[in-house]
Amino acid sequence: AREAALAAALRRVAVTALAGNPAERAGELVTRATMDPDPGVRRRAVSALSRRPDEDVAEALATLLTGDPWPRNRRSAAGALGGACEQERTARALRRAVDADPETSVGRAALSSMARCGSPETPAEMLAIAKDTSRPASLRGHAAGLAAQTGGRQMTPALTQLLASERNRAWSQSDAAQVAAAAAAALGELADGRATDALADAAGDTAFPQIQAAAVTALGSICPAGAGALFDELVRGGEQRVAVAARGARAQCRESR
Repeated sequence: AREAALAAALRRVAVTALAGNPAERAGELVTRATMDPDPGVRRRAVSALSRRPDEDVAEALATLLTGDPWPRNRRSAAGALGGACEQERTARALRRAVDADPETSVGRAALSSMARCGSPETPAEMLAIAKDTSRPASLRGHAAGLAAQTGGRQMTPALTQLLASERNRAWSQSDAAQVAAAAAAALGELADGRATDALADAAGDTAFPQIQAAAVTALGSICPAGAGALFDELVRGGEQRVAVAARGARAQCRESR
């Protein structure tokens, strides 16, 4: 066992050393390392291959993403595939990870890579995932943020609707508050005045502090007329996280004047 551990350690060092070698043979060796029995070797191989986004590399990373038993390695492979967007196998592997990987963190990494690839369909895909109530809340919330990131302010109406629907669902579904808070945060990133009424309504609703705090923070990026009074009120009497958010929003609006 000791000899096997030493051999694995040496292979890890070798793969790390090969990472910066541009030679074709070095790439072949690193690609082969994605099938090494040691998970640490495979993880280092992913890191090395992320610098070589060619067709062979994409194939190796996609294979690892869909088959490696270690979630950390699958997550790393999903992230690395964001540099090989032109490969159809890449797109299939990323979508499969989003739809089927048992670890939500892997799906989130795959979503981020899909967003970096930036196809014209990406904003709509992200929005569809954010609205899909059968998916994990953390995945949906991440997709909401990516919808805003990739689609810009054209996503404001849909994200406003998502905020409203998830606030309603939060009365019966505990995970909905997380998605609603993510939708509010995404609207804050867009800083679109069209979302002011929806955010102000959520910011004044004490039923779900997680949503309220996110909406308050988002209002701080828009700074609509009259928001200062709300912020002052919440600083004085809001739930702790809401008061913290209100203090930050108030300071941000004062700085933007």
